[in-house]
Amino acid sequence: MPKNLIQQDLSPDALVTAIEDNAVESIRTWSAWPELLLQDDPELLWTLTDIPFGPLNCAVRPRLTADTADAAITASRSRASERGVPVSWWLGPAPTPDDLETRLEGAGFAKIDEMVGMGVDLRRLEDPLTRPPGLTVEEVTDSKHLRRWCFLMGPAHDFPPQALAAWHRCHHAIGYGPGAPWRHFLALVNGVPVATASLFFGAGVASIANVGTVVDLRGRGIGRFISAHPLNLALDAGYRIGTLWASPKGAPMYRRLGFRPYCLSPVYLWKP
Repeated sequence: MPKNLIQQDLSPDALVTAIEDNAVESIRTWSAWPELLLQDDPELLWTLTDIPFGPLNCAVRPRLTADTADAAITASRSRASERGVPVSWWLGPAPTPDDLETRLEGAGFAKIDEMVGMGVDLRRLEDPLTRPPGLTVEEVTDSKHLRRWCFLMGPAHDFPPQALAAWHRCHHAIGYGPGAPWRHFLALVNGVPVATASLFFGAGVASIANVGTVVDLRGRGIGRFISAHPLNLALDAGYRIGTLWASPKGAPMYRRLGFRPYCLSPVYLWKP
């Protein structure tokens, strides 16, 4: 990205905007996957597939009005019902109208999470002090390694089996590797893959996502190391700001890297 388009503003308001805009841009990249329908309107961006997996059938960045909200919610539920798939709404830090959560609950949606939007000045990133024994990091550069990354990342995030192959097809269609907006990484201990992470460049900032470690090796600093690695690559590429969305459970690890919370995003789910 040209230097003049890399965001430098570290004010809280600017960071909140960047955290949301980066996430929305990352979802826009999904339109490269032929199995997914994406509609991007000023009031709402939504996606739809035949895969029974809420994150792939989602509505984000709601800027609805009191007059349009109910119709948008009904249409979202109807589209999902026709295909027999669940649909999720990621409200972001500034959803409108103010009573959108009440309207979603009235339409049969259940609140399943509240994600934490976090940001960091990459020049002040707290690097892990030591590399876990035997740990190396490899970038995913071909389809075979992408599949390996996907089938390690998915279970770490409790993806249902039917979503794993779809997630692989989606990210293969988007593209990856050095020079691409999406880059994926595998951490290996003594040559065995144990953790994953992704780096996405969008809205003038660098975000990390898809961070996961196999259950048996959690708590050993592997997740922290695999998170810091792509962020340092972003810093080397000239980026100033790192962002991410964390679960409340995962947020403390990112705090130890220097991230701070700036906003919340309620997440709602409807199942047919």
